[in-house]
Amino acid sequence: AFVVIGTVVLQTVQLVIVYMTLVRPLKAEARPGSSFAFRTACIYAMRACQVAISLLCSGPLKLVFLGKDPLCIIEMLEGVSRNLEAKILHVRPPQYRIRSQGRHLFIPLRDGVETAATLYSPLSSKGAFDDSPRPVVLVRTPYSRDSVAPWGARFAERGYHLVAQDTRGRFGSTGDFFPMLNEAEDGAATIEWLEQQPWCNGSIGITGVSYLGLASWAAMREQVPALKAVAPILAATDLHHVMFGRNEQGAAHVELMFRWSYLVIHLMAKPFGMLESIFTFFRGTGTALTQAYMHAPLYEVDTKFLCPNITEPLEWFQDAFEHPLGTEDFWHGKKKFVDFATLDRDKIPPVLLFAGWYDFFCTETL
Repeated sequence: AFVVIGTVVLQTVQLVIVYMTLVRPLKAEARPGSSFAFRTACIYAMRACQVAISLLCSGPLKLVFLGKDPLCIIEMLEGVSRNLEAKILHVRPPQYRIRSQGRHLFIPLRDGVETAATLYSPLSSKGAFDDSPRPVVLVRTPYSRDSVAPWGARFAERGYHLVAQDTRGRFGSTGDFFPMLNEAEDGAATIEWLEQQPWCNGSIGITGVSYLGLASWAAMREQVPALKAVAPILAATDLHHVMFGRNEQGAAHVELMFRWSYLVIHLMAKPFGMLESIFTFFRGTGTALTQAYMHAPLYEVDTKFLCPNITEPLEWFQDAFEHPLGTEDFWHGKKKFVDFATLDRDKIPPVLLFAGWYDFFCTETL
């Protein structure tokens, strides 16, 4: 009972935060006849509902149903929400029935590492997964493939297969995680594997936001023929420029490096870490981050403040501070994910870029 009550309280607080920070300001700005503001408010309201639904679908709150499986109710609510979203945004409506739960896969990489993935597919007329050959959308993430489930639903109900993959060393995948070191080779190996599957028609696209977008860029490096489209969202092709600025500015973007390390290595390893991230990571505050900002030398903050769950210093965190110029051997293969000067221009797939004026990847995107 204590666990259920505690979970309900925490999830209610999260929904209140979503409302106060997203929906209420939009409602206040809406004016009579301002249809755009109204539609935007509706979309954010649906986002809040989807957060509630996803939270309801997992964790101790399932006990509220006293053993009954709420999945059918949740799938119905999610379907209604997505249909309404399509109408508001004037995009192609869903065409296929789907299940919110995908199928688990293990994708081998070239060095024997096995990566965990989830396959989302439309349903056939008989209610089973439709394994007929279709285009495949690939999303590679270090933030847990389960977080890609809403993308899987949106693509599957429009006739695509979507594969959400945990990158090497993250969550269900084996191997060691080192940011961006292996994403070009691993992305190419994954695309080659997908092309051989009977449910793939030979056309593969890759997309994702932030790190997922960086991994999308990196997958272009080997120019695998099956990669037909790339859509990086809020991403860049040069990691050194993101961390240290352009034109040899030299100053490390300490806040970005600290917050990202704190999120990926510490918060994501905690049961309620993502709930805590609302008050710390996204706001750039909290005891750990505040102490890290004020501490010197910088290379000590990973084990002292940001990642108390580890005993050894983060190799990539240390190396980044020790090699600030971008010309050191450390940056080989990591600094520039894809160099268009070295590619066969006739084999470069179409690329669709997404950027935001206030995103720290905006300059690199432009």
